[in-house]
Amino acid sequence: MKTCQIHLIGNAGVLVCVGKTSVLIDGLYSPRGEGFHTSPIPKGVFADLCRPEGRLPSPDYLIFSHHHFDHLSENLLGSYLDARQPGCVFLPGGEDSGDGHLVRSLGQRGISHEVVTGERRTYQPEKDLEVSFYRTRHLGRQFGRVLHYCILITLCSCRLLFTADVDFFTESLHQFQGLPLHAVFVNPLFYHNKTGQQILHDTLKARNTFIYHVPFQEDDIYHMQHMVKTDIRRYQNTSPAILLGRPKQNHGLAIQEGEQNYDVLY
Repeated sequence: MKTCQIHLIGNAGVLVCVGKTSVLIDGLYSPRGEGFHTSPIPKGVFADLCRPEGRLPSPDYLIFSHHHFDHLSENLLGSYLDARQPGCVFLPGGEDSGDGHLVRSLGQRGISHEVVTGERRTYQPEKDLEVSFYRTRHLGRQFGRVLHYCILITLCSCRLLFTADVDFFTESLHQFQGLPLHAVFVNPLFYHNKTGQQILHDTLKARNTFIYHVPFQEDDIYHMQHMVKTDIRRYQNTSPAILLGRPKQNHGLAIQEGEQNYDVLY
């Protein structure tokens, strides 16, 4: 029996740990900008990520779904790399890829990195870790040109799907039909909408559903948490879910070797 530790960094930032391997998805971001309101990373959490012996495991791999500020901050990534050197940084292509300054900076620092392009890419940076990127549309017509990926992490037989800002109206996510999933992570609009509920029920069928990309209570000017909690009660019999909305929130998921049954321990 193994345990997968899930630590909420903030917004859509999640740190996943099994054994000695840790993966950070969309966890170095900025709260600036307008539109979908974003809470900053809680005080002390960034420092814990940077410290060799911090309260949080230092990530071995940094993974990003797309280049929006609330998922990837170049400044914060640079600050992190001043303190720690991960095994690899995975980031989607786009205006900051290729000969862009972000990729040049990674090269100058000697940081191993992969620039993800195309419809689907799979990497296996170590024996017990596989990272797959599936190109999907970003929600909202104004973001039609954004290179956006859903990310499937398989860590020590634990499969986690991060849907980021996927356009659930145009993407059926049929790529994951029948795939045993330990957990799926969806944003509150995905979970709230009937189309998203149909995808969760008929296509993904994950053992656990986590709702992320939600402001913390003190920053929740649009009352997203209230909407999510209402939805969780509404769908508790057909699509039970856990809200990731508290600073320093974490959950442990039991992994039974050789089986596809995964349960939330706490």
